[in-house]
Amino acid sequence: MSSLSTGNFPVNTLLRQQTVRQAELAEQQARALETQAAAKRREARQAEAAAKRLDTEANVAKNEANTLQQNLNAAEQLSQSSQQNSVRFQQSINRQFTQNSTAEPDNKANALTIEINNLVNGSSGEKSGSLINTVI
Repeated sequence: MSSLSTGNFPVNTLLRQQTVRQAELAEQQARALETQAAAKRREARQAEAAAKRLDTEANVAKNEANTLQQNLNAAEQLSQSSQQNSVRFQQSINRQFTQNSTAEPDNKANALTIEINNLVNGSSGEKSGSLINTVI
């Protein structure tokens, strides 16, 4: 078997050199792809961590919204209760003035004081305490 030659280099040597260069290029490509894959994995981990943070923030915001809605409902209840108490108080005062229009001045004041005390003492039996929650 004779060896072909091109100039000073035999064909086998040229093929070997070409194969070595191709292998080196393939290794470089493999390293580049491995580096890209590692970068993509890092990006994926960072994206997952960001998604978890966003989920946590969304849950916190949802809880705050629920608490604020509860506060709004409690404020509405307190407003209605206050309005009802004002109406009852005004009705009580009107009733006392109507009932005692013929009574003596001292009796009117005394009856009004008693009615006010009854109204105040009667409202103290209602549920007390703050209905408003604090947003944490």
